Amino acid sequence: MKPGNHRKPHSRVLIFVFSSFSLLLLSSFLPHTFHWYQYSWKGVDMFSDIRKKQQDALRTTTTDTILLTRKEVVNKDVHYYPFRSYLQPNRIIDYSIDSITAGLPGLTRKLLRLKKGEKKKVRIAFMGDSMIEGDLITKDIRKALQQQFGGSGIGFIPVTSVTATEQSTVQLSFSDDWQEVNFHNAGKDRSDLFISGHTFTSSGNSWVAAVDKTVTDSVDVQLLYGNGSADVVYDNTTKHITGNSSFNVTSLKQDKAIRAMVNNGQLPVYGLSFESETGVIVDNLSFRGTSGIELRKFDSTILQNINKERPYDLVVLEYGLNVLDDNRDTVNFKWYNQQLTEGIRKIKRCFPQAEILVLSSGDRAFRIQDVYQTTASVPNLVRTQAAIAYNNKVAFFNLYQSMGGENSMVEWVTGSPRLAYRDYTHPNEQGATRIAGFITESLLNEVKKQNP
Repeated sequence: MKPGNHRKPHSRVLIFVFSSFSLLLLSSFLPHTFHWYQYSWKGVDMFSDIRKKQQDALRTTTTDTILLTRKEVVNKDVHYYPFRSYLQPNRIIDYSIDSITAGLPGLTRKLLRLKKGEKKKVRIAFMGDSMIEGDLITKDIRKALQQQFGGSGIGFIPVTSVTATEQSTVQLSFSDDWQEVNFHNAGKDRSDLFISGHTFTSSGNSWVAAVDKTVTDSVDVQLLYGNGSADVVYDNTTKHITGNSSFNVTSLKQDKAIRAMVNNGQLPVYGLSFESETGVIVDNLSFRGTSGIELRKFDSTILQNINKERPYDLVVLEYGLNVLDDNRDTVNFKWYNQQLTEGIRKIKRCFPQAEILVLSSGDRAFRIQDVYQTTASVPNLVRTQAAIAYNNKVAFFNLYQSMGGENSMVEWVTGSPRLAYRDYTHPNEQGATRIAGFITESLLNEVKKQNP
């Protein structure tokens, strides 16, 4: 035997080990079960422990770090429960609790107490953009909840409104000399900006008149105002009011209509409210053109003072359509995540007892080569909004999926009955009623979980 021949068996062993390792490594990238003609074998995943650690880490990272393309979103979400539950339509997903417990537990328990005859008030703030202006969506939610749990009155009404002549739930008129400060012109000083995004001051004898068309009898008619004093003239009565806080409430009379004049041009006036002593009150706080990022600019003091005098049990945030105006092809909305998150955290700090429900953008179609269709930005924005809710442990409702998902807006515009306007953005009154039904039914389902 020549020297060195004894190494050949070891070489064969090394070749066998290397070949075996290579096959195992290759099988890790093949499907779990691999078929070839009549043969099949079960793959071996050499990286299973590593993959498990990565998936566990994925569950603890912020979801905007995996906000990729639509195809990647689907693949990633397979391993991202409970976050991926946001894809479910017509269901309130409460990320502050488990999926079995009733969502929005504080609100649902209070509603049940109303049902049992307890004399208390449950107040809901519905903040949003032009999709809810004119009391759309909110009027049907309000009506359904008041029928179920008691209460009457339209709630908050601003001093002036661009939809005053179009609104079916209130007859609103006002003098044209009110001065207004709002999100767009308030500048850096927002200390007197109300939660509606509007604050008004009288020119000396400015007036507002309103008739609540949702009630048949009398409710408490209130004036909401800021720091200062003034004489308010109504029904041949003059009432002197004084406020030492950035938010104050005074009852003017029991009725369903009023015409009031404010004689002080320095007093911040926010609006009126028509509300029963007990039951459900739903405030419509719409602002045309807003995207929700304005929430972070509110002065914390006025929000805290509102919470002391007029606390909310639920704050609904309906935003998204205006984010898409210049971002129809956007994949990553990290900037929106950051700014809306700031706003939500401020709402949570200033209204600590209130639960928050993020209502996602609905579908929106854009004209591309003469065809209207949903672009990739819409589901990615919805996913970002779900991520915001998930990371802040608040509730989420997927309006996009509830409407029907991709290209549902096209169907709403072209279908019969027509449910949306030809701007392929805004639901019409019938569409708004349908959306209100989605939300109300989902909320009532959560109430049933509290009282099966």
